[in-house]
Formats: sequence, structure tokens, C-alpha cells
Amino acid sequence: MAAHPLHQIGDTKLVQLCQAAGDTGAFEELVRRHQGALVDFLTSVTRHRHDAEDIAQTALIKAFMRIGRFDGHSTFRTWLCAVGYREFLMHARRHRAHLRILDRARGEVPPPAAADPDWPIDMRRALEGLSSDERRGVVLCDIAGLTHAEAAKLLRVPVGTLKSQIKRAKSRLSSTLGPDTEEKR
Repeated sequence: MAAHPLHQIGDTKLVQLCQAAGDTGAFEELVRRHQGALVDFLTSVTRHRHDAEDIAQTALIKAFMRIGRFDGHSTFRTWLCAVGYREFLMHARRHRAHLRILDRARGEVPPPAAADPDWPIDMRRALEGLSSDERRGVVLCDIAGLTHAEAAKLLRVPVGTLKSQIKRAKSRLSSTLGPDTEEKR
């Protein structure tokens, strides 16, 4: 029986090839399929495309090194976004620590970060008006496409709490963006 080209094999089988044989070709196919979604998700979290691309590269390396930990309880894309989200959190901690060190050295407060031109201005402003919990919930579920259960597990909050945060966020977004919110996305 001839082997199928990698692009014809499902994610589950590709993951199995990576786990069993360390098949780098299979992992490259997974990257080809899911890297764009990962970068889009990280862009929505970081609000800076360049940072998102850097974090995604690190997340992909870590995903390759940790592919044996993928247990199949979620989709590969969900697992990859979770790896990316943890990388984002580490990146944010390092960035804040770096800014504190620079502030102490200069005795200054840094200027606010420039907005990412890839984001529509209304949506960017609206998301910035949400609490961090509300923003994370909306980004993970409505932008990255995670289920409530997957996002709650990633954020380590009860599903009911996450749903409440998302409901509040959507209400605030609706009032900020107006009745045609869906069209502005």
C-alpha cells in the first residue's frame, strides 16, 4: 500500500507520525495548516503583528519539542494556540520586567506602544476598553475559535465564569461599536 502525500493525511495521523517517528515532514505539514491561525490568534492577543509572528515561531518550536505531550483531548489547532498563549504570557512578563528595568535606569515612563495598523481602529479601541479577562475570553472564543470549555481550561477559570466574561465583553463591544458590530469585524 503506497503512502499518501502528507497534505492528504488528517491532523490526528500527522501528530501520530510526529510522536512515533519524529517525522519532521509531518510536523511541517501541521505548521503549514495552522501557522496562519496561530499568528492571527496571537495578533489578536498582542495587537502587534510583528510580536505575534515572533511569539508564534517560538511556540512552534516548543510545540515540536513537546509534541509527545499532545494527548488528543482537543484539536491540534487548539493545543497549538494554547502553547502560543502560554508563550505570549511569558513574553508579556519578560517585556514588563524589561520596561521596569529601563524605567528605573532612565527615571522615565515609556511612551505607549504604537497600535498595529493591521487592526481596524474601532475594533482595536473597543478591545482595549475591555478588562483583560473579558478581552482574553472574546479573543480565545470568538477570534481564535476555541470552545468555551477549551478556553476555560487554558485560562484556568470555570466555564460559567468565562461565559459571563464573554457576555459582558460582547455587551460592551456592542455598545462601543454600535448595532453593526458584526460588520466591523
